[in-house]
Amino acid sequence: MVRYVLSPTNSAIKYNYSYYLVFHLQNDDMAATPTTICVRILFFASAREAAGNINKMDLELDATDGSDDTGALRKILAEKLPNLASMVLDEDSITLALNEEYVQSGQIIPLKNGDTVALIPPISGG
Repeated sequence: MVRYVLSPTNSAIKYNYSYYLVFHLQNDDMAATPTTICVRILFFASAREAAGNINKMDLELDATDGSDDTGALRKILAEKLPNLASMVLDEDSITLALNEEYVQSGQIIPLKNGDTVALIPPISGG
């Protein structure tokens, strides 16, 4: 919290006081980090179907208990969307893309507020 205090200076001109602004920062009032982050989840192809035909969802994660990375996100999505659980927990079935960059298999990346995570199932075609 920033507190603004007006204090008179020692000099007075014709009974008018000049004031200056003093800033007091109080560390006990300032939060060091936010306690939650919000990420947008995008669902594609069979992941969308397993999630109940939803295209996207905004998910709030607790940043204080270690559930703010890509590994924890897979577990949270499995709990929230049971029909998607077998796919999202298997890295061969669903690839994550964080802010349009693929997350390598086995890689755990911290998430930040405002990140977008896409669930991309294997694609085949010809």
